Amino acid sequence: MYNRLINFIQKKNILYDKQFGFRAHYSTDHAILSIIDKIQLAVEERSYSCGIFLDFSKAYDTVNHNILVKKLEQYGIRGIAKEWFASYLSNRQQFVSLNNIKLDLHPVSCGIPQGSVLGPSFFLSYINDFNKCSKLLDFHLFADDSSLFYKHKNLLILQSNINMEFNNIYIWLCANKVSLNIDKSNFVIFHPPQKKLIQDVKLTINRKELTREYSIKYLGFFIDSHLNIPFKYLTIIKLPDLYVLNIAIFTHKFHHKNCHLLLIIILLQLMKFMPTIRDLLPNNPIHCPKSELISESSTLDIRDLKFGILLMSLTKKCLIFN
Repeated sequence: MYNRLINFIQKKNILYDKQFGFRAHYSTDHAILSIIDKIQLAVEERSYSCGIFLDFSKAYDTVNHNILVKKLEQYGIRGIAKEWFASYLSNRQQFVSLNNIKLDLHPVSCGIPQGSVLGPSFFLSYINDFNKCSKLLDFHLFADDSSLFYKHKNLLILQSNINMEFNNIYIWLCANKVSLNIDKSNFVIFHPPQKKLIQDVKLTINRKELTREYSIKYLGFFIDSHLNIPFKYLTIIKLPDLYVLNIAIFTHKFHHKNCHLLLIIILLQLMKFMPTIRDLLPNNPIHCPKSELISESSTLDIRDLKFGILLMSLTKKCLIFN
C-alpha cells in the first residue's frame, strides 16, 4: 500500500514543489541552496528580504485523522483506498504504563502512527496545502520545518504585507489544528551590508510578536543577515580513511591562471548535508603548506562558496592540509 500511495502521489504530482523532506531525490542540500538563492537574489537587487522560520508544536502528534482523510480524498484517493486508510487510522488506543501500573485505554484521534512507513507520506499530504494560504509569501518546506520569504525595497511595506499575510497563516493553522510554537519561531531581515536598517521591524501573529534574529541555523547551516557564513562554525571533519585537520578559504578574486592551485574547501555543513560532494574527494589527499590558512575571524561570502562547488565539480579534486 505504501508503494501504491507513493506512486500515485508522484504520478499526479501532488506534493508542493518546494517540499524537500521525506521525498526521493530531495535532501537538505536542495532546501539550503533554494533559500540561499532566494536571499542572494534579493540582496543583489538591493532589496530587503525577510525570512520567517516557523516552529510547529508536536507537528506529527497533532495531525487530525478526519482532516487527513478528507485531504487524501481531495487529492484523488477515494473508494476502497480511502476506506483502507481511514480504517488504518481509526480505532487506535493508547495507555500509560509506569512501574507495572497500567492506566485506562484512551482513543487516539490524532497523530501519525509511530514507526509507520506511511507516516511521512501522511504528514506531507497533511501540510501540502500550507503554501496556498498566502499568495505573497514564498514557502520553503522540509517536512515540518517551514521557512517563508518575502522581499521588498521598502521596509515599511515589507512589514505591513507580512503582518497581513500572517492573518491568513493563522487561519490555516486553526483550520488544520496545528499549533505554532511562538517562542521558537523567529525571523531574519536579510539585506546588503551597505543598506542599513533605518527602523526596527515587528512581526506579529495572533497578537504575539516573533523574535528577530541576526543569524539563524537552518537545517544545520548557519547564515547571518548579510548572507555570510562565520568561519568559527567550521570544525574538524572526519571521514573514513580521510581526516581533514584544517580548512582554508579562497575567494572568487583569485587569478584564473592559478586555478590548478586553488584550495577547494568543503564546509562542515556541506560535508554533512551534501553526500554528492563527498564522492568528489580523492582517496589520497594532496598536501599544501599550512601558511595558506586564514584567520578564524574571517568570513565566507556565499558567492565564494558557490564558485568553489562549481570548480570542484569540474576538477573533482580538493586540496587538504596536514
